[in-house]
Parts: sequence; structure tokens; C-alpha cells
Amino acid sequence: MGMKHGRSERVKYFKAPFRKENYSSHHTRMHRTQWAEYRELEASTKNSFFDNGTISGSQTTMHAFVAPRTPQVSVLIDKDIVNVIIGEMMFHPEDMDGIIRARLLESFVPTLDSSEDAANAGDVSRYAITVTNTKQFQLVVQYLAAGLSFR
Repeated sequence: MGMKHGRSERVKYFKAPFRKENYSSHHTRMHRTQWAEYRELEASTKNSFFDNGTISGSQTTMHAFVAPRTPQVSVLIDKDIVNVIIGEMMFHPEDMDGIIRARLLESFVPTLDSSEDAANAGDVSRYAITVTNTKQFQLVVQYLAAGLSFR
């Protein structure tokens, strides 16, 4: 009895109930070579098996996103997104005067478009923010796309 479908490119998310045989079965079917290699290791070596954050060139652990530093990226964001969505909707009403909200909003630097003239200098249309760890930013975007909520 062989496989009826081709190998999936989707990431496996384990859900309750968390049973040992679910993990073993998945690893045996989908990661046969790496699973066999892992099972042959001694207990002391198993702990460092995933340390480099990648297996066969794929990003499989958090270390691939958190540890390495990547080039910074500056992004321009519309002022309404920052003021309304980030400044108001992300915080409970009782947290509006809190230090966390203030520090978060300080990260956004008011910026003028090159098309805007000096007459409108007081009216900021966008904010600039610098993403210092692009890999970590991409991980958060992937989590949001999968439906994760940070609230």
C-alpha cells in the first residue's frame, strides 16, 4: 500500500491531542532520512542536532529567525495605519497612556513625501520605521498569515 498523494509542501502543525505516535508517524513518513539520522544519535548529541536552525536547507526552528542578524530595511507606512490601527486598535482603552504604547509609537518617524512641498510641512502623511531583523519580521508575518494572534 503506497502513498496515494504526492508529498505535501505544507507545514505540519500538531494539534491536541498531542500523542507520541502522531509525532513519530509524521517524522517517519515525511522526514525519513533526517529522522533515521536523529534516532541513531546518542542522547548528548541529540540536543545539538537542531542548533544550526536548518535541516536540508529549510528553516525549521526559531533559531533561523532569531539568531542571525540580517540587513535593516526601512519601510514607509501611511499615517492612518500607524495612528488608528497601531496606536488605537492594538491597545485596550486603559492602556492608551501606558509606556509600552508610547515606546512603540516612538519607533515611527514622521516623514514627508518627496512630492510634498514645504507649505504642507506640518502635515505628515507617512511614518518611516526601520526593521532591524528582517528574518524575525518575516517570521511574524508568516505567523499572522497562518492566523496567529498576539493579543
